[in-house]
Amino acid sequence: MGHWIWRLAGGVAFALGAIFIFVPLFPTTVFWIAAAFCFLKSDPAIADWIYRRPRIGPQIQAFVERGAMSRAGKTAALTGMAIAGAVMTVLLWRQPWGLLLGLALLAAGALFVITRPKGDGPA
Repeated sequence: MGHWIWRLAGGVAFALGAIFIFVPLFPTTVFWIAAAFCFLKSDPAIADWIYRRPRIGPQIQAFVERGAMSRAGKTAALTGMAIAGAVMTVLLWRQPWGLLLGLALLAAGALFVITRPKGDGPA
């Protein structure tokens, strides 16, 4: 039964990532990382298919298997977080607790990204 749950979760994550390719400022890679992780537990052939995607597959494999991120990946993630922080500050400047919570979550995410080992591709 768990096998099908992992497969369903992987399919949903992959589909969301595919949809977000066409939606500006929405992340795609994080959903495909989740999909690859789920498919490793349910259908490794599908995870391998994700890993073979040009331009993004090797980075997804490096993150899923070693927790590694390339310099470009870290830069993109941190840039996105900085933009989100700026937008959040503009929208929530009159709600200090909401702003503080949002910025604290972004800071935790940034710390996670910064502490990932350097990786440029698969192991």
